[in-house]
Amino acid sequence: MRVKLFLLALSAILIFCGVSFAAQTVPGDVLVIFYNPFPDEPITKESLAQDSGVHAEYIKNVAEELDATVSLIYENLSIEGNNITALFHTDSRSETDLWFDLRMRDDVKGASLNHIAKPARAGKRAR
Repeated sequence: MRVKLFLLALSAILIFCGVSFAAQTVPGDVLVIFYNPFPDEPITKESLAQDSGVHAEYIKNVAEELDATVSLIYENLSIEGNNITALFHTDSRSETDLWFDLRMRDDVKGASLNHIAKPARAGKRAR
């Protein structure tokens, strides 16, 4: 009985504070961080260039293997962390399937569904 009351109270608090229970994601999108596949070659602006860069070519090939495309490469994050940070997109399968396949790869440091962030309304502003 106490557990039910606790869960009910917790639910009421979260609803009152504007927290949503159903997290929304962008359909088909997965954020992914790859380890540098070429440890002797640092990640640079040139290596991330979509048309000629060795690192960009690597993740493009991975995306094609997974029936996805590279929507965006986060250049500054990639260079600073010496990892490739990118946004993958797929229209032919679910983002959850793409996320799972990416998480199973040895060259992936981390992957996440692309969640939509919506701040809670704090009330009216004083003018």
